[in-house]
Amino acid sequence: MTDAIDSRQCVVLPCTDQDLWAVPENSLAEIVTLSPACDTPPAELEWRGQPIPVLDLQVGCSDWGSRHGGTGLIAVLHGLDSSGPAFWGVCLREHGLRVEHLPETVDDAADESADYALGAFRHGGQVYQVPDLVALQRQAAER
Repeated sequence: MTDAIDSRQCVVLPCTDQDLWAVPENSLAEIVTLSPACDTPPAELEWRGQPIPVLDLQVGCSDWGSRHGGTGLIAVLHGLDSSGPAFWGVCLREHGLRVEHLPETVDDAADESADYALGAFRHGGQVYQVPDLVALQRQAAER
């Protein structure tokens, strides 16, 4: 058995109904489940004894947790910018959280890239965003 990470494998984070993030497995620290006290996610989460900022790509949308049986999901990510928080979170609003094995080549979808992304690609009929995790970490910390 090997401990090597498959470079063609990523974690898919469904941040909105239109935004599927494809991130490296080692960028994900944990998926936190919360019983939402209200319809909106927290701006900050107490995680393992430390406060971490939480980014929500659908600010103002009041259905947080409804797609997951009333449970809110937050992906906790490792911070990449040493001047920012060591960890930060992003709300998951849709179904589709999974590990995806990608083929050797994927179809470029740069024309469908979100403004927060470094690029995008198409695989299996879906568009995956490659988020700029450093910029998003800074954005989360500034809220």
